[in-house]
Amino acid sequence: MVTRKIKWKKPSSKTAKIVYMSPDEYIERINIRNRLSDYEIREYKKRALNAGARGIRYYPPFSEKNKERLKKAMLKGNEMEIPWVEYEDFRLREQEGFHRAMACKDLGVKRMPVAVYGYLPSLWKKAPHSIYKEVKK
Repeated sequence: MVTRKIKWKKPSSKTAKIVYMSPDEYIERINIRNRLSDYEIREYKKRALNAGARGIRYYPPFSEKNKERLKKAMLKGNEMEIPWVEYEDFRLREQEGFHRAMACKDLGVKRMPVAVYGYLPSLWKKAPHSIYKEVKK
């Protein structure tokens, strides 16, 4: 658990709204179910299976090395970029901060700032499994 406060660098854009959420909420908000329609996911999964994959990834690519590097930087007191999400037409368009959220989760951070561009929907879809199931694949 982190006893010191993580230093977050405010975004330079004045159009961002800063909200606070748990690392778990951030991780769930960025899964593929909030980017694509159910039909698009079915088609994506069908193409992946036809190409010989075991399934599809619901979360962004994960790097344990990157997460550990970020955790060390946070513990040293380095200033971190605030994770951000961009929504368009109630759908997640872009995000940056997945590994920072994973590092915060490991460090026991309860709430972290997130810069939001566009309208942040109050509801989001959860993936059918956790990020940890994908990481173990």
